[in-house]
Amino acid sequence: MVPSSASAGSAAVMGGGGGGGLARQLLQQALVSFVVVGIVLAVLLPVRTDMPMQPTTVQEPTQTHPQIAVTGPPGLQGPPGLQGPPGPPGPPGGTGPPGPPTAAAAVAAAPLARPRSEGLPTDLPSIEQEIARVARLRAGVFEDRASYPEFKNVVLVTAANSAYWEIFQNWLCLAKRHGLDFAVVANDDKAYTQLGPDVAIPVVGHKVSEMVGWGNIKLDYVGWNKMKNVWYIMKLTGLDVVFTDCDNVFLRNPFLPGTNLGDLIRQRKYDYIFQTELSKAPPRGYKTPGDGGNTGFFYVSPARQPQQIMKFFETVVNRVNKTIVERNGGADQPIFWQVFNEMRNLKDESTFGFRCVRQCGKQASCQSDAVLEYCEMDPWTHPTGWTDGADYLGEIATYHGNYASNDMKIDKLKKVGGWGHYDKKSKVCVDQNQGR
Repeated sequence: MVPSSASAGSAAVMGGGGGGGLARQLLQQALVSFVVVGIVLAVLLPVRTDMPMQPTTVQEPTQTHPQIAVTGPPGLQGPPGLQGPPGPPGPPGGTGPPGPPTAAAAVAAAPLARPRSEGLPTDLPSIEQEIARVARLRAGVFEDRASYPEFKNVVLVTAANSAYWEIFQNWLCLAKRHGLDFAVVANDDKAYTQLGPDVAIPVVGHKVSEMVGWGNIKLDYVGWNKMKNVWYIMKLTGLDVVFTDCDNVFLRNPFLPGTNLGDLIRQRKYDYIFQTELSKAPPRGYKTPGDGGNTGFFYVSPARQPQQIMKFFETVVNRVNKTIVERNGGADQPIFWQVFNEMRNLKDESTFGFRCVRQCGKQASCQSDAVLEYCEMDPWTHPTGWTDGADYLGEIATYHGNYASNDMKIDKLKKVGGWGHYDKKSKVCVDQNQGR
C-alpha cells in the first residue's frame, strides 16, 4: 500500500520535527545556562562605576529614582575659626556659710583684759587664745611704751612655778626697778593663780611644781614648755620674743641704748640672738664659734622670715618631745643646738626652715635666700654663771646664775649683787635705790 502524500508530509514533518526539537532543546539549555552564569556574575562581581555607560534606546520609565552620590575620601581639616565674643556674665553665686575662725582671728577679736573669775583655761583653743592675749597685752618691753616705740612688737617672757617663787620674785623686783613689762609662763596652777590672768601664760605641755635640777625629766618638761610657748607666741601673734630664765637677773636694763642686747635688737636684722655659754670669763678678744649657747636667755624674731623661723622652732619643739618620749628625758639646750647644727650641715629647708646661717654679718655658710641671721650677746655684758663675775660688775648688765642647781644659784647671784631684792616675809621688793 502506497502511503498518501498527506501521510508522507506528516511523517516528514514528524521526522524533521524530531531533529529540530533536539536543536531547540539544546538552544534553550544554552540560553538558561547563559542566564544563570550572568546572574551569578552579576552577584559576585562588583559593578564598575568607572566604565562609561552606553546609550540605549530603551524608553526610561516616567518614575524617577534618587541618584546615589559616590563620596571620596575626606579632605584636610581647615584652620579653626576665630573665637566669638564672651557671653554675658552669669548671676552671682550665693554666699556659703562662714568657716571656723582661725586661732589668730579669735585672738584678735578677744578683749585684752580678762577677769580672774574665769579661772584657768583647760582646752587647747582657750589656752592658745590666752597665750596670744597675754603676749599682746604685755608687748612693748617697757612700761613706758611711748618712750621706746622700737620695742612695740617685742614681748619679754620669763617662767616660774610655785617652788621657784622666791627666785622669780627676786627677778621681778629688778625688772620692775628698770621699768620693764613682761609675761610669765606659769608651769603650775598655783603660780598661774598668783600671777593673775593678765600676766600668766598657761602651758600647753606638762605642769611642774617642784624645784628640779639638771638631768631631771621634769626640768626637761620645763624646757619643752618654754620652747613651745615661744613658738606659740610667734605663731599666734607674730611678736618678737625675748625669753629669760628667772635666775638670769637684770642688774642693769639690758634694753637701753648702749647696752649690747638692746642695740642688737634695734638693728632689726637678726632672726636669733643668743647668750654665749661660758663658765668663766674668756680671754679678751674671744669670738664665739656659733655652734652652741645658752637657751635660757635669747631673742627670736619672726619679722623677717616668719615661716622659716617658726618651722625651725617647731622642729626643735618636736625633737625635744620625741627625745623625752623615746629616751625618758631630753634637755632643750643641747637638742636646740643639735638641730641648729644639723640645719647648717644638711641644708634642708623643708625640715629646718632655713638652708644656711650667717653669724653676726659674717660670710654665710652657703648661698641661698633662706639664711638665718643670728648673733651672740657680748659675754662680758651678759655672762653665764662666771665664778669670777664680781670682777666684771662694771660691765655686766645681766647675770645668769647657771652652772648651779636650785638654791646654789642663789649663792652665785649674791656674789654679783643679784640677790636680796625681794623680802620673803613682807612680800615686797627692797633695795629700790640699788643698781639704778
